[in-house]
Amino acid sequence: MNNKVFLSYSWKDCQIAMRLYDDLSRSNVPIWRDQIDGDPTADFEKEFLRKIDECDYFIMLDSPNYREKSTWCYTEVKRCLENIERRNAPRIIVCILVEDGPWRRKHKNERQKQVFEQINKLKYQKLYYSGYDDENVYDKTLNFICELLETSYEKWDKIPTYQDFMDELNILHDETTSKILLDGYKHILNKDINGYPNVKESFLVWLDDCKNAGAPLFFPKWTYAVWLVNQDESYLKESEKLFYELTESYPEDPRGFRGYGSVSAAIANSYREENNMVRSTAYYKTAIQYLQKAEMLMELPKNRRHKDVCQFDVLTNIGKVFLITGNYAESLQYNNRAIEIMKKKRFFREVLIDDSFFLMKKMGFDTLVIIDWLKRLLLIYGVESLLYQLLGLCYIDTNEGTKARIALSKAYELCPSDENKDYLANAISRFCKNEKETEKPHTS
Repeated sequence: MNNKVFLSYSWKDCQIAMRLYDDLSRSNVPIWRDQIDGDPTADFEKEFLRKIDECDYFIMLDSPNYREKSTWCYTEVKRCLENIERRNAPRIIVCILVEDGPWRRKHKNERQKQVFEQINKLKYQKLYYSGYDDENVYDKTLNFICELLETSYEKWDKIPTYQDFMDELNILHDETTSKILLDGYKHILNKDINGYPNVKESFLVWLDDCKNAGAPLFFPKWTYAVWLVNQDESYLKESEKLFYELTESYPEDPRGFRGYGSVSAAIANSYREENNMVRSTAYYKTAIQYLQKAEMLMELPKNRRHKDVCQFDVLTNIGKVFLITGNYAESLQYNNRAIEIMKKKRFFREVLIDDSFFLMKKMGFDTLVIIDWLKRLLLIYGVESLLYQLLGLCYIDTNEGTKARIALSKAYELCPSDENKDYLANAISRFCKNEKETEKPHTS
């Protein structure tokens, strides 16, 4: 897209502006924000007025701070309205950062009233700072903006770690220190991505920097613990210790309990591979205890913003532990709840479906019930090879050769793997002879 976008906001709303800027930049939107893209050698006022004159879209982060605390914001939006009158551009996207209320109808003077009353007539989008909430207010608005700008909204990973750190640093009220700590974390991520050998040492230095700056330490410790888990088994015990410290220091934050439960399950798996069933059983028990505690904490109002990003993984982890320990009914119960979230959010996890299929077969579900379950999933996920593969295997069980071949052919078409090829070949081999025997002879 070639549209130029100008981001107008109060510096007191810098945190949400940073989040929006990062999300739109990652979504390939050519957006201009003064503190990042501004030329440090240029005349500030002349530069931002020129950028408004050149832009095609003007995103306004409307808030009490925007209207009451900043003269720059008034200057920017006034210039935007003048351009609309002169050249019928840019288009304004008004995003309100707090609930609509009297603050949008109070004006400091007559000049501001004339300008902001024009803004009040425009349709606005909600962009509440809570971000990742149950109603997906933030994501809905980002999708709307990106569709308007003819691009796709590229979300953060399911755990918005970098964004969480930005929110934690808001307590410092010191943008310079916040930027230094954020840059430190970005530096670590870049080293990790590019395979540098001393990432752990960089993490430890960064942790000290956060501590010395008086920053909250949940995110730094949590991120370091997550990184350790994703290295190799030699770091599991160190990660376990960090997650346990988080559960003790932050007893109402579900992320610490989720991490401790997950790492306990990983340690249990390693003991299981060593046939140390006593320790393995003890760690699986701990994993269930802490994961269920995480699930409970997600229901607290203050944890709503973490619920969407954590609940699915917590449910699938509990389901997996119950599956490994042979508690099939409980495993399927948690899997079903995870699948409902998966359907609601419109993403797909093969391992979850595969595990649930195994559980239903293991528990003796009627094949027709499983077929109906797969068909309902196919109404949502009609391009997933795994669903057609499992459906084909069910039709083999019910001795419906034609349906089995159709389903398995579709699975192979969507994913031409050796596994799907073998399933299809076996189905053809199994049913071809029987169908030939029952075929009526051709008569002229």
